Amino acid sequence: MSQRPRFRAWKVERFRARSGEPLGLSSEGDTAQAAVDSLRRLIAGQINEGSLLVALDVPTEGNPWKRLAGMLPDDHLTRSWEQAVSEYRKQATPE
Repeated sequence: MSQRPRFRAWKVERFRARSGEPLGLSSEGDTAQAAVDSLRRLIAGQINEGSLLVALDVPTEGNPWKRLAGMLPDDHLTRSWEQAVSEYRKQATPE
């Protein structure tokens, strides 16, 4: 499993790396690499003690609103409504 650790400078010349949930682990080091290496050992220790981590790939289909585009029927009622909206906007918006 691949985790993306977050790390930041902490104190002077110290770095902290943190894993996400569910483990919520954190480690420190003199360099970013040392902090990540320490975090890697902590995560490995949790897995060796029986923790199970599973990566999920959740597919996305882009913009969820896109499937609703163009839902109005092309008929007389819809065209009349669009015309009324257009006329109202012209009256309500001073030029």
